[in-house]
Amino acid sequence: MEFKKLFALALMSSSLLTQAQDWKNTPVPADPGQGKKWELQKGYSDDFNYNGKNAQFRSNWRDAYFHSWTGPGLTQWQSDHSDVKGGNLIISASRHGANRVNCGVVTSKTKVIYPIFMEARIKVSNLELSSNFWMLSEDDKREIDVLEVYGGASDVWFAQRMSTNFHVFERGAGNRILSDYNDQNHVTLPNNELWRNKFHTFGVYWKSPSEVYFYIDGKQTKDGSWAQSDMFDKDYTRRKMDKNRFKMDKPVFMIIDTEDHSWRSEQGIVASDADLKNPNKNKMLVDWVRTYKPVKSNDTKPTPKPDPVVVNPGSGSNTKPNLNFVSPKNNATLARGKNIEVAINASDNDGIANVKLYLNNKFVRQENVTPYTWGETNQNDGILKNMKSGNYTLKAVATDKKGATSEKVIRFTVTNGTVRPTRPTPVNNNQLVANGLYSIKNPFEDQAVLARELENYNAQMVDVGSYTDQQWIFTHLGNNVYTIKNSRNNRYLEVPFGGCGNGENVSTWREASQNHQKWKVIKNGRYYALMPLHCTAQALDRAGGLFDANLITWAYNPSNNNQKWEINGTAKGLKVLGDTDARTFEIYPNPAQVDQSVTISGIALGQVAVVYNVAGQVVKTVSEATTETLVVDVTGLSAGMYFVKVGNQAAAKLIIE
Repeated sequence: MEFKKLFALALMSSSLLTQAQDWKNTPVPADPGQGKKWELQKGYSDDFNYNGKNAQFRSNWRDAYFHSWTGPGLTQWQSDHSDVKGGNLIISASRHGANRVNCGVVTSKTKVIYPIFMEARIKVSNLELSSNFWMLSEDDKREIDVLEVYGGASDVWFAQRMSTNFHVFERGAGNRILSDYNDQNHVTLPNNELWRNKFHTFGVYWKSPSEVYFYIDGKQTKDGSWAQSDMFDKDYTRRKMDKNRFKMDKPVFMIIDTEDHSWRSEQGIVASDADLKNPNKNKMLVDWVRTYKPVKSNDTKPTPKPDPVVVNPGSGSNTKPNLNFVSPKNNATLARGKNIEVAINASDNDGIANVKLYLNNKFVRQENVTPYTWGETNQNDGILKNMKSGNYTLKAVATDKKGATSEKVIRFTVTNGTVRPTRPTPVNNNQLVANGLYSIKNPFEDQAVLARELENYNAQMVDVGSYTDQQWIFTHLGNNVYTIKNSRNNRYLEVPFGGCGNGENVSTWREASQNHQKWKVIKNGRYYALMPLHCTAQALDRAGGLFDANLITWAYNPSNNNQKWEINGTAKGLKVLGDTDARTFEIYPNPAQVDQSVTISGIALGQVAVVYNVAGQVVKTVSEATTETLVVDVTGLSAGMYFVKVGNQAAAKLIIE
């Protein structure tokens, strides 16, 4: 009898979930793929429209972590710090003993794996603690963080920035961490609004082991996908992760919690007793969680042939949205190998719900908010990159918030013409370094200058690798004075506050309008020296000549090896062509994208092409040429600077973005 009651209650709860979904009018922002639709996974979805942790709650969730760990830092996860009330899952926090914190945690009872879309609508707590929505494999080796934010941080910088993260762990005996490969992407709201002020949706489309995309408030983030992430072990081995070896490929539990992080509490950044007692601050609210899998659609309707304009005005007097292509233009002619950037204007009195883009009737992606763009550098639209020769159609479909749709089709042609790289041209014959992308390397150690968030964007020496934060954009201002901008974070090399003396720290800043953010470059024998323009008696210096040294300024001395630099990107053991040097072969496109091929033209029959990284290591070899061109597949290479050597000729730079 008791079993029958429980079964009936569970059946009723499942029925209520199906009938009363709070997310009913919120479309899934990711596309399930051609011929597929999204199917709700009830075991990982909940609208929390009930009170207490009843049978419906316990059929899907456990109010504890999935094993015996009690939490990071000062965290003490407690079952009585989670509840369901007022249509929300409530994750609360309170003081535990003298300095620890009780925190709520809720975990899915079973694991999920790709392909899957997971999303939650959350209002984060107003505490120094972190509010989190994340996934972790049972062996603690794969982690996806969809939401991590210090909602009530007294340092408002953190309260304005939530982050998405990946972690890939290597572990030893006793689950000891051997490596923690990770990357973090910060997301801010318009006008730097605080994330705690209202509810937001946080989602992830885990499409495959190498395809993971994040969605905030219904829009895919421009940065932070698995493909864009530079997975680096900052704390243990200082190595970069091999994405061919490690992927996001293990089943995971879904976790919602609040927690303390030791890197903050060890600095004295802790939740106050007053805040922990304040019911308006100490709660994280979850309106709903939903999970979908892409399944085969039963809709067998044929795909309509593209027409210039097709309108479905809907019912009543609802009019179609206004829709037009900004770029590319209709009947445009483009060169082979080019990436297509698409921009669309769409408007309607009822508001635009979404705009979908198709290339030759193949779905590209849906945009839910302006600007409606595809194919930009930070967007994962591989179908629009490295275009092959042929005739193409682009179709845009705009839908307003009452269901009316408009379609617009344009056509363009990709020709057999090749895209030759435009070599940077010096401003004058005395310019020492052509405008472009370089590493700044120590000639005597295999280390180069890097600036990353981990060290608060200070400049320091790190082992040479294909890291974008180890690459610098030199822009000539005249008289061999340059701005030097980091390729990854877009911050400029500077001497903070214009200090002019021995031992001044060298860091980076968001702009380069002052002289202490500009650098005079001079030749010193076969090397270069860099002087801050505000104080040219000083030079960029490796502090004490140490390995992993911080960078400082010191009185310039041409004999000081700590002030000698290679800024021509020379790889170890290779002679590298300068940007203006004559050569017999060309590489195009250059820069190239990480997911495309490049062509080498002007080579002799039988010659072999070899690709090196900036450390001088061979990363790819292409077999003997049977024509005057070779195609090099660079899809397995991460973004960075490489060198291509053909036969006995000096190597040429190849930039992969």
